[in-house]
Amino acid sequence: IEANARRELEAFFKEKTGRLPDGREFEIRLGVLDAAGRLDGRRVAGAERLAGVPNADQAYLIQPEGTRTLQLAGRGEKGLYYAVRTLIQLLEPASGPERVELPLARVLDWPDFEERGLWNCGSLSLDLAPETKFNFSLSNLVLALGQPGEPNRAEVRREEIERGRLRAVRVLPRITHLNFLDAIGLYQAYPELAGRGPGAAAGQYRAHRLGRNLEKENRVPCASNPKLTEILADWLTGAAAAGVAECGGWLSERPA
Repeated sequence: IEANARRELEAFFKEKTGRLPDGREFEIRLGVLDAAGRLDGRRVAGAERLAGVPNADQAYLIQPEGTRTLQLAGRGEKGLYYAVRTLIQLLEPASGPERVELPLARVLDWPDFEERGLWNCGSLSLDLAPETKFNFSLSNLVLALGQPGEPNRAEVRREEIERGRLRAVRVLPRITHLNFLDAIGLYQAYPELAGRGPGAAAGQYRAHRLGRNLEKENRVPCASNPKLTEILADWLTGAAAAGVAECGGWLSERPA
């Protein structure tokens, strides 16, 4: 995360000025503080203030050291990433090919909420994370049914998880709504799993109308059938085997 923060800051200067700064006139020193509040072996004034704020692992300092150096420091990599993104936002309106105005600002910042993100918007939280400091996102597991006698498979979208990690975002894989599972052939493979009666129909989705018979497809599976437990267990076990420490699972939208 720290290395990515440096890359994003360098990319900003490259985009705005056409070249990377050489550090001869002004230096930006950034990094993660050690346990003694030092950065590159040098004590950072005020570092102790980071310990007492909420969600301290995401907190950061920006402060000048003299007139030719700006320090960016966090108690952890996430805090440092947010420090870099704040500096970029401060630089944005005053940077161009001929001139960059560097703010000798003093900032002590932390998030009031431990987790921040958009509900049910997938990777959009990842796209917005640099500007908004979102740090939570959802990612659908790629679900597949196994052939008879074979386990059912769940594939983790590793590229989304890694892209999120580099931006200090926790990406939570999830099993999609159970009343969407007919889309992967659940009831074709296991007709006995289709919930019976009008109470099992989730109904039409205005937002999801794609010309299919959604009244039929948006049917919840029968939760009392042990085959559903077996399938869900296979998917969760597959996600765990891929290194996922936590996984979400959604039941149904609308009463069903």
